[in-house]
Amino acid sequence: MVDKLNLKTEKKPISYKLSWVKKGNEVVVNQRCLVTFSIGQKYQDSQWCDVIPMDVCHILLGKPWQFDCKATHDGYKNTYTFIKDGTKEFNDVIPEEFPAGLPLMRDIQHCIDLIPGSTLLNKAHYRVSPLEYEELNRQVIELLKKGVIRESMSPCAVPALLAPKKDGT
Repeated sequence: MVDKLNLKTEKKPISYKLSWVKKGNEVVVNQRCLVTFSIGQKYQDSQWCDVIPMDVCHILLGKPWQFDCKATHDGYKNTYTFIKDGTKEFNDVIPEEFPAGLPLMRDIQHCIDLIPGSTLLNKAHYRVSPLEYEELNRQVIELLKKGVIRESMSPCAVPALLAPKKDGT
């Protein structure tokens, strides 16, 4: 098939042997070619394929391809699902760069309406030692100054867990 399609081949960086293609004979795989293929009308890709002598012609998209395109296999339906360049489809609504901090305050503020006559549960909040409270307060003030968080409008107190991400935010 490679010859019929006039595909350009090149020597593989590392050759290997296959024994399951031809009974009793080992096949040395030392050539590869870049094949452009399509699945349906919308998906097109290029993949390096190993060249071996065969009586049939197929492209076997194995684990390396599945890994590269983050394909998900549904064993029951025997289908693969993946998104190729998904953000390109929505470039008109996805900004190039995201702003630092939280978005500006909007004209409409949302709130949860309570049932008339009901009251909030007034349970004691989670106790922390003075040292823990000091550290938590320091981190909250720092994050407020950076604009990463904003003061809550909720009348309820909740336990806090602050953990910085690997990028420092």
